[in-house]
Amino acid sequence: MWGTNGKGELGNGTTTDSHVPVQAYIGGITAVAARGDFSLALQSGGNLYAWGANAYGQLGNGTGTDSHVPTLVSVGAVKAIASGVSHGLALQPDGDIYAWGSNNHGQLGDGTQTNHSIPAMVYTLSGVNTIDGCGGLVGFNQSTDTGHSLALKADKTVWAWGANIYGQLGNNSTTDSSSPIKVNTLSNVVGIGCGRAHSLAIVLPPPGPPLNFDVQPGPGVGQIQLSWQAPDTGGVPLTGFKIYRGTTAGNLMPHAVVSGATFTYTDSSLSSSLTNYYYKVTALNPAEGPASNVDCNRAYPWLGQLGCIG
Repeated sequence: MWGTNGKGELGNGTTTDSHVPVQAYIGGITAVAARGDFSLALQSGGNLYAWGANAYGQLGNGTGTDSHVPTLVSVGAVKAIASGVSHGLALQPDGDIYAWGSNNHGQLGDGTQTNHSIPAMVYTLSGVNTIDGCGGLVGFNQSTDTGHSLALKADKTVWAWGANIYGQLGNNSTTDSSSPIKVNTLSNVVGIGCGRAHSLAIVLPPPGPPLNFDVQPGPGVGQIQLSWQAPDTGGVPLTGFKIYRGTTAGNLMPHAVVSGATFTYTDSSLSSSLTNYYYKVTALNPAEGPASNVDCNRAYPWLGQLGCIG
């Protein structure tokens, strides 16, 4: 770590600035986060440490005293971290979020605007995959901290809370929120980010209509030939297609992948018994996109039979 160290944010036991990298008094680190004058570090075992400024409880250790060396944040096992200017965020393996530090705009998401020196669970939000801490100071006055927080859930929706002076919560309002609110009009999101008073999201094109696909015997004995039409991917380049197969419609498993703009697949691994096989095709672009309907076909084409029987 290097640079300014007036609050001990370099974590090397001093408050002396450094123009070259110095080692913080901690090891085994897999992730770091810093946006204000404190630092966060996540160890490989899931423990979270913080050091630097602590006037608003942003070190999460139950005090308001700065620390020049790493101190443990009492938040349990953690898989991801993020930092605002004066608040911290930790994502647990089960998808719950804990937050601590400055809460003047509700950026801790616990339904209040009270600062917390120990982590508190973010209100009514679970199933989260990704988090980000946002905000910045106008001048050097904490009362001007425009802190807000973002979360991306497993269902690819985005939630925001905290300062909303410039509409950074994305809910067509400029009113702060001390609890998470869903960002308007966004779905199918795969990435998030934020600045002092704005937010960003990476959005995949919505899935197109179902792929039309056809099944025919052959071309060889004991084979089934699948073919389908190119889907509308909204301009995203096709990376291929995934073939699902199963002996019941409710038990389809990944069977094969074809790459690029290939629109046919020959299934030669069929049982010689009278078995019904069900197929589905999905586009990869790059996430799984438009999918076909499930089609059932008799795996006994060498007798000239196609179509689901029984």
